[in-house]
Amino acid sequence: MTKLSHPKSGYNQLWRGMAYDSVETLRAIFENPRGHTGKGYRSADKARRGCAMCGRQKHQNDFSKNQWRKDPGHSKCSDCIEKGKSTIHTTHDCEEPISMSSEPRSSLTILFLGVSSWYLDSCGDTLKNESAVITEQELLQDPTKAKIVNVSQKFRGVITTDDWFDVDREYQPIANSIIRTLKDMYSAGGSVVIAITMGVFSVPRQISTMFEFDSSWTLTAYTKRSITATSVGRQILGDAFPKQHVYTKANFVRAPEKDCLFIEYINPEDYEDDSDYDEPPSPSRDSPVVMHRGPNGGSLSYFGFANDLDVSYGDIILKLVNHCKVEKNGIDDQKVEINYDCIQCDADGCA
Repeated sequence: MTKLSHPKSGYNQLWRGMAYDSVETLRAIFENPRGHTGKGYRSADKARRGCAMCGRQKHQNDFSKNQWRKDPGHSKCSDCIEKGKSTIHTTHDCEEPISMSSEPRSSLTILFLGVSSWYLDSCGDTLKNESAVITEQELLQDPTKAKIVNVSQKFRGVITTDDWFDVDREYQPIANSIIRTLKDMYSAGGSVVIAITMGVFSVPRQISTMFEFDSSWTLTAYTKRSITATSVGRQILGDAFPKQHVYTKANFVRAPEKDCLFIEYINPEDYEDDSDYDEPPSPSRDSPVVMHRGPNGGSLSYFGFANDLDVSYGDIILKLVNHCKVEKNGIDDQKVEINYDCIQCDADGCA
């Protein structure tokens, strides 16, 4: 193993000897339609003065001096304004416009945003084949790629990692753009998954506050336990967690019962001959995977598993992105939450 310094924070980690830029990326949706790439195109006059709809270059002679200086460059020419048929929406900071997608959400891909290549490899081919990827290394080279407008109309879910919530000051603008994209996806009814790579202890509490949950999440332990799926977990994960119980290492989060997909597994036979126990102890209700379902049908999940040999990262994350409705099943005051874009879900009780 090669010990590499983490590129965003001061920590050192054993990154399994893998390079950050070894994964093929799919980025056609982010390309400049007029062929200008990199920092240069923003200052190139032709790129800034082209019509956002037809691409025809606008001429300075058609503007007063003040109008020309204030023109953002991606606005429409007079002919296109009259037609009123533009479907172009621009990025947060007036970067190159990105065309709106007319596809239903069920046919859209999943976006890995700022994820390292070794973590992508942990997720397996099934999830990667359904995903577009903007790697961590790409964001460090071009921070504007973290800014995606109307993200829920281009992707059905966004996956990122917890190390973006604890960065050095120089990387904070990139982290802020990622968080804004996550908020946009969640507010629009899409799915957000935050997976652990650094295991930053403050992240569960940060995101529950940041996304204004009714109850906070708290990371309580990084340890090994036997776990089994809760009734909510079985409905959401289905065959993605086929075993009755698994002994695994993970970050465990304390959250409301309706958000917890797993619970500690206690085998009664282990305590039959133990004189210290009259009956088996109560299981810990802290869960390595928690999901909060928002008022608009969106979801935010924290994925705390730390060993892909114990559980299938890709299968579980795919279910978190494509989650279906959860029936009231013995949990007090739990409302039936529905994601109307549920796709390819075979969980019990999914309508």
